[in-house]
Amino acid sequence: MMTYKAGFRGLTKNTPIIIQGSDSGRQSGFTLVELSIVLVIIGLIIGGILKGQELIGNAQVKNVVSQAQSYQAATAAFRDKYGALPGDLVGADNIIPNCTAAPCLPAAAGNGNGIVGANANATYSNNVSAAAENVAFWQQLAAARFIGNIDTDGTSAAIFGGRFPSAATGGGFQVLFQPLTGRHVLRLTGTPGVPAPATGALRPDQALQIDRVLDDGRPGTGSVFTNTTLSAAATCFSGVVTAPYLAASGNSTCNLVIDLN
Repeated sequence: MMTYKAGFRGLTKNTPIIIQGSDSGRQSGFTLVELSIVLVIIGLIIGGILKGQELIGNAQVKNVVSQAQSYQAATAAFRDKYGALPGDLVGADNIIPNCTAAPCLPAAAGNGNGIVGANANATYSNNVSAAAENVAFWQQLAAARFIGNIDTDGTSAAIFGGRFPSAATGGGFQVLFQPLTGRHVLRLTGTPGVPAPATGALRPDQALQIDRVLDDGRPGTGSVFTNTTLSAAATCFSGVVTAPYLAASGNSTCNLVIDLN
């Protein structure tokens, strides 16, 4: 049975708190100053961990922004060099090294119509993971050495980190053409199939940071945006075009569309 020899009455900062164990016959204790030092150290450790997590999160967002910008630049450079968009290049097997078979060389061998693969629907939510030119887009950029981190061995799966590039925040990128605007876009989502809010690539605060750097910081307008099919209206943004991202939410329920060209 443990007994306490010092009470609280008359306790000063230098008064030892002595704990006597009947089984040991020894006395040991800490002063309030020593206990305070320990608590300060613990607080500093916890604060350092939280700050480290914040720095890691910011670095991930910056990485995603850099990825999007690098894909925009790589697409423009590819088009300048080969006169066509990656994935849509006619005769790619005769022009790009190590691009002689699928998935780098689409089954139709690229038709040169200025459109990469399958058209996006109005909400940018259709599955393009098996569309030949949409897959070849990334394969040809990688084979021509404009980007890295893409499996080009022909045996990888149509997943992020395989045939599609992964994002530092989770999920990854795909390319789509929107016939309503006549423009190609990057879609940043949590799954390579049909995107869904439940499997978002981003938290709202991350989506907000990316949107602010690349565009206007609004989820429903500009060249970086989302909608209620891609993202959760209750936890990513309110669903109103001009409404802000719900940055206080900690759920990964946001997917973004980013203008490519």
